[in-house]
Amino acid sequence: MQKNQKTQAFNGLNRQIVDNAPISIIVINKNGVITFANKYYKNISATKNPVGKNIFRMPFFIRENLSNRYKKLLAHGKAFKKDNCVSANSLEYINILAVPLKNTRGDITGALSMATDVTQIVSAKLELKKVNANLKKTVAERTRQLLETNEKLTKSLGLKSQFISDASHEIRTPLSIAKLNIELFRNQLCGENKQAISALNAIDVEIDRIADILSDITFFTAIDENPIEKMNIEKISVKGLISSVASRLKIMGNKRNIKIFLENNSADYAIKGDKIKLEKLLLNIMGNSIKYGKKNGWVKISLKSDAKRDIIKIIVSDNGIGIAKKDLSRVFDRFYRTHLSRRHGEGGFGLGLAVCKWIAEQHGGSISAESALGKGSVFTIKLPLLLKK
Repeated sequence: MQKNQKTQAFNGLNRQIVDNAPISIIVINKNGVITFANKYYKNISATKNPVGKNIFRMPFFIRENLSNRYKKLLAHGKAFKKDNCVSANSLEYINILAVPLKNTRGDITGALSMATDVTQIVSAKLELKKVNANLKKTVAERTRQLLETNEKLTKSLGLKSQFISDASHEIRTPLSIAKLNIELFRNQLCGENKQAISALNAIDVEIDRIADILSDITFFTAIDENPIEKMNIEKISVKGLISSVASRLKIMGNKRNIKIFLENNSADYAIKGDKIKLEKLLLNIMGNSIKYGKKNGWVKISLKSDAKRDIIKIIVSDNGIGIAKKDLSRVFDRFYRTHLSRRHGEGGFGLGLAVCKWIAEQHGGSISAESALGKGSVFTIKLPLLLKK
């Protein structure tokens, strides 16, 4: 009597545990008839009395194509799992796991089928899928808009480049005519009217400045449109390059009584580069030293080689007005002009040193500046060394 009471208490406890488990549990006999179902199963199946019903005739098992799987399980003991089934009440998503039940001899007597509620997980995945679909649609739309904007921008840049090229050509023609007329008028005066000749000379200088501005703008328009500009590479004598540029600037220096000194060094070095572009670089640097130099001042050009790093340094120094510390870090930026250059009324859009930086870098080199206000400046151009001549 006491043993039966213990057995009943134990079975009651087991039933209580099974009924309160957060999973659906059913036991099926060999014929597919439900012999046991816990409360959780009754809730998700919306069935008050599932015991005695045959799963092979129940709509849920037919709709989810589970019948054949249970038949194989009951016949051959083949366990299975199926995810994301829609419950009988169509309110939850469930994952089903079914395993065979065997007696002590190993014979299949039925099956144990369990189901867990994965509604939150599936809902989150579906929501994420919806978000991804919307995101994909948004990205596609933004990409289309960007492509359209890029196409318009490319067209606009092309028109800008064409305009600058055409405008430059149109402006250069009257400038050339003006210079010819100035020269003709100057020759006719034969030195008789010094004031008039001085005025003509000033106009001539301003025309040259306009031509330089056009040259710089055209230059940067070209490299912006085609960053990999063709370089006409050849072997160049560094001393020969410097001497050539110094000769071209001699008249400019004489006008301001500024002497150009070339370092008295017999050694010469060779580099590989685009001669025209390197001449432009030196013309800009040395020309600035004269332009912003003090009257009766000087400009010195020296060469130093660094055999260990295979570079040649071209150092251009002067005793001119110098550059303020706040301006020094920006002198190579496009369109940047120092306060002193504006105060001195010098022409240009602040492109000259930006051109120099681009040319040096295109040759695998660099350019840097040191300066002190009122004491002058030192510009150092570093270029790869080819060999010593």
